[in-house]
Amino acid sequence: LAMLSNFSTAYNVVSISLALDIMHDIYRSSPEVKSLCASALIAGMIAGQIAGGAIGDVLGRHLAMAVVMTLQIVGAIATSTATDGYISIYTWIAFWRFILGVGCGGVYPLAATITAEANAETKESSKAVALAFSMQGIGYLVAPVLASFLATVFPHEHWICWRLVLGFGAVPGLWLLILRMQAQVFRRTSLVSHEMREKTLQATPREVPVSMFDSMTHEKDLVRKLLGTAGCWFLFDVLFYGNVLFSPVVL
Repeated sequence: LAMLSNFSTAYNVVSISLALDIMHDIYRSSPEVKSLCASALIAGMIAGQIAGGAIGDVLGRHLAMAVVMTLQIVGAIATSTATDGYISIYTWIAFWRFILGVGCGGVYPLAATITAEANAETKESSKAVALAFSMQGIGYLVAPVLASFLATVFPHEHWICWRLVLGFGAVPGLWLLILRMQAQVFRRTSLVSHEMREKTLQATPREVPVSMFDSMTHEKDLVRKLLGTAGCWFLFDVLFYGNVLFSPVVL
């Protein structure tokens, strides 16, 4: 589930540059407006990364993941069905891309936490987290491949191409929610012995909530860890997202 959520996030991040390039001949606009559409998701991701962890603490990791993926589904479908009318189509896309970004940003802390907690006892949590986030590379690759395929299949129907490119961003989220519902049904229908129930309750005691500020103040080597994590993400965002989101792509 964490791998699928990361795939969905990566695809939705880079799909906008391809869609805007396809839309260029249909809806004329200024470079500033198109830049707003491309960067709206990044603004949403900032809010989503903060909100995602907080929602996870309140609702639980898996339920919070369902919430942020629902935002991705709604945002992707809304952007693909946007129309040009009283409000510019680019304005609508920018608004829904922000909502989509909140869902994309929320995936980062939740996917990492879910994966690390699920593999804590195997001492393979670091490798599992790396594997889960490696799906972002697949998502980045699928977006231009799909856009090129659609442009070949519909060479004169550009209005179909850009809508399908953006709308496909909802498919991984729908799949993830279906898998989650199946898992819940399986848990409810499975017969678990009394001993297994007791063992599960003893193995997962409820911890006393700790505020984020207290955790940071008591964390060892905080500066070094921030440079290694947040610093690397900052460089990745600047070098990769900056080129992918704002560079025109010729299909």
